[in-house]
Amino acid sequence: MIRPGGGFPVVYILREEVKEALVHRVITMVFNGAGGLIPVQDCSAEDLAIIATFLRMPKLSKDMVSKAAQLFDDRQGVRQDLLLLRGLLVHRILLLALNKRWNVTYGIHPARDPIAVPFTAKGVPSEQAEFGHPE
Repeated sequence: MIRPGGGFPVVYILREEVKEALVHRVITMVFNGAGGLIPVQDCSAEDLAIIATFLRMPKLSKDMVSKAAQLFDDRQGVRQDLLLLRGLLVHRILLLALNKRWNVTYGIHPARDPIAVPFTAKGVPSEQAEFGHPE
């Protein structure tokens, strides 16, 4: 959905269960072959179990990492995509990017007339700020 102004809508994910559902849904889509990132149709059940562990578990044994690296030994791009997915999902980089809320309190001070107010910090109006007229 594109906004009338030409930009994309802004989405804020604030509840923890929604974040977990998003990660679970992305992993499910990867296993269904969506996006074509990981060629799961060519994988055995054991390979899928290794990929699932690799994408879900934050701490892995060296044995598990080497097994995951050997899955797509002949295709460097797929290995890089698998590592990218791990970073986005396990290390919660995707959720961090979606959790950003800029300028939540930015704007006019609610107790004053609707005029510009200097700010002490980003989104925090100064309590002693007075409107200055050029004369």
